[in-house]
Parts: sequence; structure tokens; C-alpha cells
Amino acid sequence: MTTDKIAASINDLASTLDTRRGSDGTLVMCHGVFDLMHPGHIMHLQAAAQMGDTLVVSLTPDRFVNKGPWRPIFNERIRARTIASLETVDYVVINDQPTATEIIQRLKPNVYVKGEDYAFSDDDLTGKITEEQV
Repeated sequence: MTTDKIAASINDLASTLDTRRGSDGTLVMCHGVFDLMHPGHIMHLQAAAQMGDTLVVSLTPDRFVNKGPWRPIFNERIRARTIASLETVDYVVINDQPTATEIIQRLKPNVYVKGEDYAFSDDDLTGKITEEQV
């Protein structure tokens, strides 16, 4: 069931990953809003999953989504369930911070994957991409 993939908290997920870390190979992580899922999101997550053995997706919580008026369209629980329904995703967690920096440091993925639109830090509208390079 997809809800089994959704962690109750970052600490719960970190504990789960800590107990499995040695045996599960490469931990890959993606982070984002994933409000209006589209083929680009799915291809991004499929490509990320191929980079390791376990794929974790963290979501920006509703209160920190800054995509314009009336966004997010879908609340964080619906977005988490949607992502958890993808076969390539192993775990989903709703971040409790405004950026991915803290969750990256807490979960310590072997690989952190961003979309192609973040390939060049000079083009990063958020100004946070360099902070995520840990």
C-alpha cells in the first residue's frame, strides 16, 4: 500500500534508514514541491531511482510552497500519496523546514538529485542550490 511508504516524520525515516543503511546500498534522495505531477517529474524520479538502491523523496510542506497564488493546488498529504504510488519511490516524507538543506544533512543520502533546471547555480531562482550541495 502506498501509505506504507510515507514516513510519519523525518526522525522516523532517519531511524529506518539508519537500521538499513549498511545493507541497502546507495541511498538516493530528491526534494521538491511536486504539486502538479507531470511527465517531467516522473522521468526525473525514474532517473534518480536508477542512480541507487533506495529512493527517498522529501516534499516541501504546504506552508512553505511559494509557487504563486492558490498554490499548492494539492495539499501535502495528497502530494505525498501521489508520489508514494510510484513504483520507483521507496519512501516519502514531508519536510518540516522551508528548504531541503536540513533534511539532506539529517538523512545523509549518498546521492542527491536535482532536476535539469538546477544544472547551473547562476540560473537558480531560489538561491538555495549551493546550500544543498553538501
